[in-house]
Amino acid sequence: MAHATILTNLATAVGERLRGTQCRSFSNVRIETGCGRRYPDGVITCGQIINLDTTAANPVIVFEITSRITGSEDRITKSLEYAAIPSIRRFVLIDQEVIGAVMFARNGGEWRGQVIADNDTLSLPEISLAFPLSDLYVGLNLSES
Repeated sequence: MAHATILTNLATAVGERLRGTQCRSFSNVRIETGCGRRYPDGVITCGQIINLDTTAANPVIVFEITSRITGSEDRITKSLEYAAIPSIRRFVLIDQEVIGAVMFARNGGEWRGQVIADNDTLSLPEISLAFPLSDLYVGLNLSES
């Protein structure tokens, strides 16, 4: 249930804060990569949205909630695929076993990584948004995992 709880908390934390802006938060939408299709846990797009489209045309921020099973693919394969999409400015890997994340941000032509710990703020300057990382873990007791 950790994955579902974090995903719900992410949608709440980001979606409500984006209300009234040109950006929107989605889950269950497709991203076309150079290697095929991906369905990230969360996507933020900015600009015009076509209501019937199921593909995020210009994703700005992508979120993946990692597990022991998907961790390697999320950290390596997806990171490389997302880095190759020019519109993606930030890729956030959210851990579901501990309060923590790894965030990759585009800095010029490079993808720079940063570890975010439980007391840190998740800053998303591309959409002028920041909130405590711990907000994503509300309702979870990770010490029982």
